[in-house]
Amino acid sequence: MQGNPISGSNSITSQVWSGPGAAFLNNVNLIDPVFNAVSLIGGSYNLTFTVTDAVGCTAFSPIVVTVAPLPIITNAPVPLNICSGQLAFYNPNSNLGSPPTVYFYSSIVTLGVVSGNTANGNGTISDVLTNTTTNPATVVYTITPGTPAGCAERR
Repeated sequence: MQGNPISGSNSITSQVWSGPGAAFLNNVNLIDPVFNAVSLIGGSYNLTFTVTDAVGCTAFSPIVVTVAPLPIITNAPVPLNICSGQLAFYNPNSNLGSPPTVYFYSSIVTLGVVSGNTANGNGTISDVLTNTTTNPATVVYTITPGTPAGCAERR
């Protein structure tokens, strides 16, 4: 966020952000404060940017910051125990629905030798995993739901 005050015939002596959304700024006296939305739920937060010049004249500009809700996976994946050549399947769901939620995932073999896992993908996980040894093997998937606004939660 950035206020961009331009002085008239007198110099600007102060600027301040106020309103209900000001509680989420790192410093209300900065021209370009950071709005911290990490702990917020989706919604709109009203702010007003006010400047005062050397003779006490003020000007203000209202702004609304809209925070998109964070997508959260609502059907948490559970560990699967499958045999070599079987399907590892998971269709994630989100509190926001699909769309707008999109799902990205990555996988890595953490134990043994396995083929068939998709290293990086999106949407539903549907991999036929093949263990090429007689020892147990493990594949770990990391799923990230996201939104068009760029919000993401890691699972």
